[in-house]
Amino acid sequence: MINVLIADDERLSRVRLKELFQNRKDFFIQYEAVNGDEVYTVLAHKKIDVVFLDINMPGKSVFESLRELKFEGMIVFQTAYSEFAVKAFDVDAVDYLLKPYSKDRFSICIEKIISKFNEKQNKNNNAVIVLKQQDNTKIVRISDIVYLTMGNSIITIKLKDKTTLFSDKTLTYFESLLPECAFFRTSRNALINIKCIVSFHKNCSGVNYIEMNNGERIELSRRRVKDLKSLIDF
Repeated sequence: MINVLIADDERLSRVRLKELFQNRKDFFIQYEAVNGDEVYTVLAHKKIDVVFLDINMPGKSVFESLRELKFEGMIVFQTAYSEFAVKAFDVDAVDYLLKPYSKDRFSICIEKIISKFNEKQNKNNNAVIVLKQQDNTKIVRISDIVYLTMGNSIITIKLKDKTTLFSDKTLTYFESLLPECAFFRTSRNALINIKCIVSFHKNCSGVNYIEMNNGERIELSRRRVKDLKSLIDF
C-alpha cells in the first residue's frame, strides 16, 4: 500500500484527485492539507510515500518545507503554472501535472510512482544490517527478518531460515534502522516484516494477533489495528 498526502488549497482539485484514486486499491489517501503549514506538519510527523503537491498555496513555502525536512518520499507537483517546472525537478519530483490534466495523464503519473516505489522496495530487500553476537558478527539481509520482539531488555530477531539472533539495542533503534515501508510496529514489544504476514485473527478473549509465515503469532495492540488495515486488506 502506497500512502498518499493530497495538498491543495482548492477543494474541487482535492475532490477530483480523490475521484481519480477511487479505484486504485494499491494507494491509500492518508491525509489532506490545504496550506503550506499543514503540509509541513504532516510530512514532519507522518509516514507519507508520495505527496501530490500544489505549488501555490497559502502559508509556508512547499519548497522550503521539502528542503528543511529532507523529505525522502516521492513528490508529484500539480499546478496551473508551467513556470515552476524547472524548480520542481530540482527537488527530484516524480512528475509534474499541469492543471487541468486528463485521466490518461494521471494514469501515466501513477505508473511512474509505482515504478519508483518498486525500485525503492527492491533496494530495501537487498540491504543488510550488522548484528554483533556474543561470539561473532552476523550480516543479515533485511528481507530475511520475519520479526523482532523485546523482552527483558533483549531484542530477539527471528529470520526466515528459523535462525534466532539477539541484540541489546532497543526496538526503537531497529525501527529507525529498518525501512518504514517494509516493517510495522504491532505494539511496544514487536516489529514485524509486512511481507511475512499470513493472516490476521482475533481470539475468543478479544486479543488481536497476526500469524507470520514461520507459523508464529505476534500480538497486535488494539490501537494499531486501524493502521495495519490501512496498509493491508484483511
